[in-house]
Amino acid sequence: MPSTAKAKSASTADLGAKVGGAFTASGDGRSVRFGLEDGEAQPVRFDLDRRQVTAESPADAALTPARTEAKGLTLEGWKDTTEPRLNGEPLPLAQYEIARSLAIAPGGERFLLGADWSLRLFDRKGTLLWQQAVPDIAWGVNLPAGGRLAIAAYGEGTVRWHRLEDGEELLALFVRRDGRRWVAWTPQGYYDASAGADGLIGWQVNRGRDQAADFFPVWQFRQRFYRPDVVSRVLDTLDVAAALRAADKAAGQPPKPAFAEAMTRSLMPPALELLAPHDGAPFDRPELTLTYLLRHAAGAVPTEMSALVDGRPERVSPRTVQRTEEVEVCQVTLQMPPRDANLSLAARAGDLEGRSATIRLRWHGEAPEPRPTLYLLAVGVSKYERYQPLTYADRDAQDFAAAMRRQEGLMYEKVEARTLPNEEATRAEIMDGLDWLMRTPTNRDIAMVFLSGHGQSDERRRYYFLPHDFDLARKLATGVKQADLTEALREIPAKKVLFFVDSCNAGGAGDTRFKGAEQADIDGLVNELKSAEAGVVVFASSTGTQLSQERPDWENGAFTEALLDGLAGKADYHGKRAITVKGLDLYLAYRVKELTGGAQTPTTTMPGATPDFPIAAVT
Repeated sequence: MPSTAKAKSASTADLGAKVGGAFTASGDGRSVRFGLEDGEAQPVRFDLDRRQVTAESPADAALTPARTEAKGLTLEGWKDTTEPRLNGEPLPLAQYEIARSLAIAPGGERFLLGADWSLRLFDRKGTLLWQQAVPDIAWGVNLPAGGRLAIAAYGEGTVRWHRLEDGEELLALFVRRDGRRWVAWTPQGYYDASAGADGLIGWQVNRGRDQAADFFPVWQFRQRFYRPDVVSRVLDTLDVAAALRAADKAAGQPPKPAFAEAMTRSLMPPALELLAPHDGAPFDRPELTLTYLLRHAAGAVPTEMSALVDGRPERVSPRTVQRTEEVEVCQVTLQMPPRDANLSLAARAGDLEGRSATIRLRWHGEAPEPRPTLYLLAVGVSKYERYQPLTYADRDAQDFAAAMRRQEGLMYEKVEARTLPNEEATRAEIMDGLDWLMRTPTNRDIAMVFLSGHGQSDERRRYYFLPHDFDLARKLATGVKQADLTEALREIPAKKVLFFVDSCNAGGAGDTRFKGAEQADIDGLVNELKSAEAGVVVFASSTGTQLSQERPDWENGAFTEALLDGLAGKADYHGKRAITVKGLDLYLAYRVKELTGGAQTPTTTMPGATPDFPIAAVT
């Protein structure tokens, strides 16, 4: 079972002693509301169907708190005592265990007691029907009106859904304290996550008493376990195996043996440990030799090695210095840029990927790094041959390209931009533009891709950007597929690659314009780019299946409106006359929320080894 990567920390929600009143649920249990701060503070709502977390104030009356009173049931001592009682008779708890929360089922025939170490379901006579061990104090419990689920809020920051029949856990949810990122998973490891959140949980593998454990985030197993379609079905089927079968059938995939992918040692990715140089070490020449230790199981021998310099991958050919059956000491030589840089290693074995920790190296040489050239591909599609039109997507691309051209002689030595609006943005032209970016920049340059237009996901949750000539009946041949984008962005040889995507568009607030097609799920694309060694900084206009808005008073989409203002200087929070990635992320989060009344939430992801860096100068 995956575990949370970060237990109690500044980023963990405080589902503490006051959670009871704030912990509400819809009748079917698919929406829950709780506070990210102590109890009632910073309330949010998680909606499984919409796959998103939103601020929830005031509370939706359709989500109800747990019932703690019912005719014929007198329950006492159920809050913070060791002696809960039903009609004066004691209810069983473990020695020293404290009761914390209560929920009575509709009809009053059963009730759920949450405690320090357990959940316990009783009938109205006090007979124990089942008990389940729990990961932390069950501060809040709820029995939705549908009568099939039990939901609990735990002290370690998770909300978990249990099958009411026997208490079996079906689904867990972890929401970061900032309310922007979340991950949901089944006990078998199938997961769904918002953009950038698939490193919040993972598998910890112990290596014996005298050795530190390995931790593998779930994104390293994305091809096996990223299954939003399973997660969305499990509360209906009340069985993970049945949800898996239904999801595979809906996607046209052959059925798999239930949980064939369950984690075993042979399926763990290679583990990497950098031995030399050490973190903080100086270097004064471009050629650098690394020594590292590689551990792998027999079935996970690496087939590809990459060095990640500030998050950008460079394939390398290692040489083995020492070898045992499952451990190797290897060396690799690579060319480093003449500047301070973050460095890590990645090893791929089939669809499994292992990574080393990141170290920071300090440049002590003399040659300064020259100012880079910016290569930009900007695509905006408002007019479609066979699809509903948009209004400002083409203008978004043209305005963004104009803003970046003004950076020539400032942040960049030169700006080379290709703009593809409307009829020019055919699939062939977009792919040619991506090919241009894969051939032209050097490892000293910056590359950007900007896409504005409709997006769509297919039945397997694969993302498509829709060109001018998109045909829904021939989407494989006419759409720009998720795999097209991932491969191209990964192969661009630039020092930094930034991807701005403003798709999932609606023509105006509340206008879906997606009849006959699956609404786009941008999170899947963003997380694949994050986990595919692509080394790409991604700015996405929205999260999950939110719609991106455009309005006449902006003459742009909300995301592009905020982006242009931020690049013009409003994202310069420190007054240094430069716009950095993190500064722009902060401004977009605030401004897009303000423009759309909280209906649209942009998201930014950076590769783990990438430091903050400037992308525009302020004149």
